[in-house]
Amino acid sequence: LKNGTVQATGVSANGGVVAVDGGGCELHLEDVTMSVADDKGGATSDGGVLYAFSPADQPAIITVKGNSVINGSAAGTRRFGGAVALAGGSQMYLLGGTVQNGKAGCGGNFYLSETARLYIAGGTVAGGEAVDNSQVAGEGGNIALCAQAQVHQFSGMVTGGTATKNGGNLFVLCYGESGTSGYYQYGGAVETGAADCGGNIYAMETPSLVRLDGGEVRQGKARQGGNLYLQDAVLEMRGAVLTGLQEDDTAMNGGNIYSKAGKIYLYDGQITKGWSKDSGANIYGIDTTLMMYGGSITYGSSDASGTTAGGGNVFLNGASVFDIYAGEIANGECNRSGTANNSSAGNVMIMDTTRMQMFGGVIRDGILKGNPCRCGNIMISGMNKGDNTYFHMYGGTLENEALPASTSRGHILGAYSNTASTDGQGVARIFDGDINYKGDKNGGAAQFTLWARRGYEENPWNVYVFQTKYKGLYQHANTSCEDGSHNNKVEDVAATCTTPGCTKYHCNSCGDWYKVTAPAAGHTETATAVAATALLPGYTEHSCSACSAKWITAE
Repeated sequence: LKNGTVQATGVSANGGVVAVDGGGCELHLEDVTMSVADDKGGATSDGGVLYAFSPADQPAIITVKGNSVINGSAAGTRRFGGAVALAGGSQMYLLGGTVQNGKAGCGGNFYLSETARLYIAGGTVAGGEAVDNSQVAGEGGNIALCAQAQVHQFSGMVTGGTATKNGGNLFVLCYGESGTSGYYQYGGAVETGAADCGGNIYAMETPSLVRLDGGEVRQGKARQGGNLYLQDAVLEMRGAVLTGLQEDDTAMNGGNIYSKAGKIYLYDGQITKGWSKDSGANIYGIDTTLMMYGGSITYGSSDASGTTAGGGNVFLNGASVFDIYAGEIANGECNRSGTANNSSAGNVMIMDTTRMQMFGGVIRDGILKGNPCRCGNIMISGMNKGDNTYFHMYGGTLENEALPASTSRGHILGAYSNTASTDGQGVARIFDGDINYKGDKNGGAAQFTLWARRGYEENPWNVYVFQTKYKGLYQHANTSCEDGSHNNKVEDVAATCTTPGCTKYHCNSCGDWYKVTAPAAGHTETATAVAATALLPGYTEHSCSACSAKWITAE
């Protein structure tokens, strides 16, 4: 179909204007406008304007280019796909034009199920709305995908979607085939979505995958997870930019990312400028795995105050794991309004039974407001009986600029415990690396030292320093484990592509710790160029023969 308008005035169960039903079918739209006549027209169930179904091994192909417009109706009573529903093995290539204004219970503009594929290589998906109705509960304002469906975005825009529940722009719920279903971004932008959770993207349940190799996700608005909400799902970043919505108090926690039992792997890219009323302005995680192999987390700004909230850039609690091998965490800010005389952890705060290890990279220049303040860069907080929160440093750099003279306890790193016994401990152990204070050590009230507090009394019991080069850098002397009695070797652990090798030791006094003995090996990479086709731009596929990692860089 080329150069014209197609409008439906009647009603169909699936596909208000067109139903593409069968393997091998093709529909090509160029400079065509498709719509329904009014809110009473179109599909009563799925695909307000367009519906496609085909077997997985004989996909139906739909291409949209030029100035085409698929204009979903605003009825909002249909189940899935207010504008387009792709089922079975159907594939759509959005090369230009606009899909817009769809309204449905799930997938305001697009709904993908089974093994359907959507390729966005131009054009715009805009203004979709997912609403609570009698059938589905408001998820995926612009796009929703489930089962083994995939969305690949090379360029173009996904913008302005809203959802009453989850995923203002995208909702990802995958199951079945492990590790490949989900949303892949190589370029373009996802922006200005709004929802209760996951302003731009909401991904839930293993094996749902969000992989951001390029492009930008920006200015999402939500109560939890302004840009992205992970619930037992996986995020991989290799070069994209996540930019928070500035000066907005909508996000209670996780102005950029909120994760509940999610897994975050940051290889490259930027997570920046998240804002939140409470903790973790860039990343807030519960029972979350966060692995940082590169990239940056910067300029998060939280209004949290007190000893149980903070982390201008990152806040992790529950049984979370945070390992840093490279990259940068910088310029986080806590208690940004300065209205409370209390703030904790300008950059990173960990609580409960969270474990954090630093092998490389840099954490720097955390900002605190109010007095007293605790820990410009990292705070390890054991607040409740049974907590065993710890930070181990084996390499990398902690450093801070000079803090205002009015700031007390503005330490580079601190371990805080709220009970007088060994229960409820926040523990720091420094084995190697660099700790630098760039201000005047004798100027003003700001303290540059390491800091420990347990049972409401400052004492050294939960800060252990194993390197003589740090003598004088921390407040209190301690003798525990400083005589080398902790060198009870347990095993050697080989380096992998992304993690350094180490020798594991055990100590009855300080617990397990690791000494880095070999750098990460790096990927054994093979790159394969894939030529551009009539439908998609060219790109390069990368793979590692050692660890089976795969990623794509677009032209």
